[in-house]
Amino acid sequence: MDPDGFGGIQWEAELSTLQDMKLARVDPSYGGIGIYLRVGNVGRIGKVEPRNVEYLFWKGKFTGISIIAEGAPDCESLREAVFDAFGKGKKPYPEQDYFVWDGKIILMSLEFFQDGKGALFRMIYKPILYRMEWEGK
Repeated sequence: MDPDGFGGIQWEAELSTLQDMKLARVDPSYGGIGIYLRVGNVGRIGKVEPRNVEYLFWKGKFTGISIIAEGAPDCESLREAVFDAFGKGKKPYPEQDYFVWDGKIILMSLEFFQDGKGALFRMIYKPILYRMEWEGK
């Protein structure tokens, strides 16, 4: 179930080895997470090639992705793609449209905003997440 990366990039790949990344911003969490956009091929979830993919790098290593969907059609396409690829996941809060997958090496979440106009899918590589949390203490 756990993917070994996204868009042909393996988890923990060095940013310096990737030629097609453009820095979008830096999140100050955990000492700084570089958020990049990829020029060209963005990767797939199942058969769907999502738009608005952000690639996350911590200390220069590929750590995860965030996919932002806007508008009902894109949100529904994202839901279908994620559910087809990974199953329905767990729904920890019955009143919320929020799903979690806790794999051996990957933690994923899919959250639909209450206004129905957006969704956020995240995939993060757990070994780096644990290091981020450990060093953040």
